[in-house]
Amino acid sequence: MYKDFTLVLGGGGARGIANIGVLKELKKRGLTPNKIIGVSMGALVGASFCSGKEIKEIEKEALRLNTKFKVIKHLFDIAKPGEAFIKGDKIKKFISRTINQTTFKNLKIPLEILTTNLEKGNGEIIKNGKIIDAIMASISVPGIFPPVKINGSYYVDGGVTNPTPVDIAPTTIDQPTIAVDLTIQETVKLNKPGIITTMMRSYEIIRANSILNHLPNNNKNVILLKPRARKFIDSFKFYDVEKFIKAGEMIVKDNWREIEKLITKN
Repeated sequence: MYKDFTLVLGGGGARGIANIGVLKELKKRGLTPNKIIGVSMGALVGASFCSGKEIKEIEKEALRLNTKFKVIKHLFDIAKPGEAFIKGDKIKKFISRTINQTTFKNLKIPLEILTTNLEKGNGEIIKNGKIIDAIMASISVPGIFPPVKINGSYYVDGGVTNPTPVDIAPTTIDQPTIAVDLTIQETVKLNKPGIITTMMRSYEIIRANSILNHLPNNNKNVILLKPRARKFIDSFKFYDVEKFIKAGEMIVKDNWREIEKLITKN
């Protein structure tokens, strides 16, 4: 018999697709979290799963975007100058088609989505209201997407304040946590970086340093999974779906003994 556990799905641009592989492998081994906390891409994957969709359906949806052309066609629309680079309407329609439920209260599994309140400057959990609004806020990378207005306040990517929100999870003796960390700690060789590369690389540096303040300190009730597909260039490869899913599957397989030990009831 296994204990209930919380699953934290971190963000990281296209690398966040690895969260699908993690869920797929956990389900294959008979494990379903009783709660999910998601940020950025992890919020989207988590919402799809919590809405009642089978993991095979979620994987199938992702695999439809397996070329650069399909990604651009279905997800990218140019915003007005001065607002952002990507308007976000296409992505919002894609997400609406992907998720079965419209509000948090109708989800099959409890879900919390981390965002960043742009006005207050702090991370903020959303677990009520319209799911689509919370997801759009949590994926809105500053400068790339426009901020999302919810209940009179503006929100951006939760990864700005906490890219792998392990410290939000209820890590007690009876509630272990499995977390997927997709932050990057690497040296990158750049050659005359343009505005997008500079912005995204700077953002990754902020995320990598932010996570250091949120990681558990020798907490035996937390397992941190770090999929191998975590290079800076991977952040942009939304079409490289199979590689990311495989990375998510492999990290569960590689850490299965630890995972099983953590969640097995004595």
